[in-house]
Amino acid sequence: MTLLQLNRHLDDTHAEVEPLEKDDITTWFRKRMMKAKTFQPVAVLNQKLKGLDVFETNEPPAAPTVAATTTTREDADFYVSRAHWQKSYGDDFCLDPTCQRPLGVVNGCVNCRKCGKLFCEEHTMYQIKLSRSAQHEPVRGYWSRVCETCYKSREGYNDHYGVTRDHTEMFRERRKAKVERHCLEVRRAEKRLTKVIP
Repeated sequence: MTLLQLNRHLDDTHAEVEPLEKDDITTWFRKRMMKAKTFQPVAVLNQKLKGLDVFETNEPPAAPTVAATTTTREDADFYVSRAHWQKSYGDDFCLDPTCQRPLGVVNGCVNCRKCGKLFCEEHTMYQIKLSRSAQHEPVRGYWSRVCETCYKSREGYNDHYGVTRDHTEMFRERRKAKVERHCLEVRRAEKRLTKVIP
């Protein structure tokens, strides 16, 4: 069935809709529009959800312990250095060039874990693995929240070649074995032919 045939069928068969049914559809649509208008804005939802951690954690799920309030030296080593972080003075703006929103309760105030600059919640929604000295460490680092610039400038971000492997030597070895076998068979055939022909 083509689209043209479907349109003709809809026009012919379903063209007459009773007025009562039309009213039901419009009232249902009007109710949905009113409900959508009373829906809370995204900023308010973000503010309510700020306490939730949406990022991956570095530690496995910990079993509840009695002495959970005491921190050891080993626990403190898991955190990335904060010495390079920019301090907030209350009248800061997001340092993303396209944003420039005032930082505070509504927009958030987050330090990029790598460069230390201040950004809003929206512009620190990236993660990379960082070492304790806030350098990119993809193998042994810890997942940390970073800005878009640090995320895109990390080593390997623009690699579009992927992983390459050189199979030339393996190909040469296999080809050499096949060529040698073929040459051996040709020589055997030539010897047999010389024996057959006097």
